[in-house]
Amino acid sequence: MGKRVTFYRSKSGKTLKAHFIKDFLEFRNWLLHKNEESIKDFSETLINEELRNSLERNQKFEDFFKESQKVIDQATVEYLLVYCDYGKGNEYFEIVGPMMNSWRYKTSTDHINRQSSQELRKLWNIILNGISIKNGQNFIPFEGDVIGFWTPEDQILLDQLLGKFTTNQQMTLEGITYVREVIEEVKSNGSDLIVNIEI
Repeated sequence: MGKRVTFYRSKSGKTLKAHFIKDFLEFRNWLLHKNEESIKDFSETLINEELRNSLERNQKFEDFFKESQKVIDQATVEYLLVYCDYGKGNEYFEIVGPMMNSWRYKTSTDHINRQSSQELRKLWNIILNGISIKNGQNFIPFEGDVIGFWTPEDQILLDQLLGKFTTNQQMTLEGITYVREVIEEVKSNGSDLIVNIEI
């Protein structure tokens, strides 16, 4: 099927970080338990040693959040794509909009990075580089995944900037069309628009 770009929204309207804070202890305990089960049953770890050690020494989110961006980004992948898919968090988020191969965004990305304002490039390139809940920097890829998000304010601005492209341009730049469609779909929810990029 190829490497995909998938969009999510929170069913509650909370931000990704707010969900992570609320669920941290339960997520931590669940992931460490699943890791121990995997070692016992299959002699394989589910998570790497760095993340496991960080989770074991931190029971509170505020302490865990002092860990490196690399660890926080790893945990974000495990939270959104594992705990919120296979674990107790599976009711928190839903997939929205088109789930397309990442190459379908390439023409739009090339065009925006060649011809657009720095403001638009920064917002658009979240679809390439993600963004960390730790510090707003580019997400550090983990196991072939990058996570990013646009706040409701980001979504409004991004949609306005993309709306300046002519109809003919938007028809040839399909990635722009996809992003505008998903922004339209989530705007009444008032939550972050979360994106998972497979790399």
